[in-house]
Amino acid sequence: MKDTVDPATFTVIPSTEHPHRIEDKRGNLLAYRLRLPHHLQLIETLEETEQLIPKHGQSQHKRGLAFTKDYRDDNTGKNVGRADEWFRRNQKLFDYLGGTVLRNLAPRMYQKFRSVRTTLDPLLRPLCGVWAGCAINQHQTDDGKVHLDWKDTLLGLNTVVGWGDYETATLNLWQLGVALEVRKGDAVLFLGRILSHNAVGISGGARRRNIVDCFIHESLFQDGDAKVLQRKEVKRQEEQLQLQSRLRAAPTELSEAVDEDAEPDEQSDNEDNGESMSSLAAHEYQGHLEQLDYQ
Repeated sequence: MKDTVDPATFTVIPSTEHPHRIEDKRGNLLAYRLRLPHHLQLIETLEETEQLIPKHGQSQHKRGLAFTKDYRDDNTGKNVGRADEWFRRNQKLFDYLGGTVLRNLAPRMYQKFRSVRTTLDPLLRPLCGVWAGCAINQHQTDDGKVHLDWKDTLLGLNTVVGWGDYETATLNLWQLGVALEVRKGDAVLFLGRILSHNAVGISGGARRRNIVDCFIHESLFQDGDAKVLQRKEVKRQEEQLQLQSRLRAAPTELSEAVDEDAEPDEQSDNEDNGESMSSLAAHEYQGHLEQLDYQ
């Protein structure tokens, strides 16, 4: 795409104090930029807590430092306390972006993101409000490479907030032909797996920009769906065992009378009916999964 499209032709959308919403022709939300409320001092807290972010080696343009299960399970444990403190002190930012912004923009998406909590290992929890994790890129000065966040959930909004010694930058959304100005203090929610994007044109101050990028991976929903099915199957088997137990405990006179009069083929019919019921149960499970989708 980069070879066939000139970003100089993109429609530039300057940053203002008013939110800017980008939709497709059917009204589906593609991107949303807003100015964070100054009175909450969310950017100030990011700046104050920057020293808590561990210094990891990383390649240029890589999706930053990710506070993931692997990171928190570091055998040395030397960074866990600092990471916990960083998340605790910036929780107000994640609560505002998820509980206020995303919840009002896309309520069904918000509920789907929250559903991950019910299928996580009991020792794990989402780190960034409704987003399972985040990546942190520090001291960006050059233009980023055009890329997709291909591990993210397919139609889920990720969120990017910048801070540091700079004034403004531009987020190119290539399929839309849009150059979205993102000033310090702005937040942007967009479909990172659908829209090819890169940040360019960092300017102002020392031109050093940091970002926190909140996301949720598709694999969490796949794992969650499997666990939902597993729980339903366990429950079905338990109910079946209870029913069999009640039948065995019931008087047998009626059962014996029915057995004497039954035709030989009736047992086969019952077995077929059992297979049909299993098929219906499978459709029921599939229908439940489809209800989880917000598309």
